[in-house]
Amino acid sequence: VAVDEFAVQGRAGKGVRATASGGKQGPLVAVCTVPENAATVLVRAADGSVVEVNVGAFPQVARDGASGKIRNFDGVVTAFLE
Repeated sequence: VAVDEFAVQGRAGKGVRATASGGKQGPLVAVCTVPENAATVLVRAADGSVVEVNVGAFPQVARDGASGKIRNFDGVVTAFLE
């Protein structure tokens, strides 16, 4: 989802929903912003392993659309690296 799709909130803003989660989709486990010209994202797991993921694998969906699993990772994702 493009960042400019989110409304700007004032000081008393209650936030905005980024995506549907729970139910069939399951919980949201990780989020990162990616520059439009990026080809890959590096994902670091808790065991120290780093996996390169093609940005083209991320489906473009509406904010309220059903999200999808990009890939299975063993363990816990601890960081996204540029």
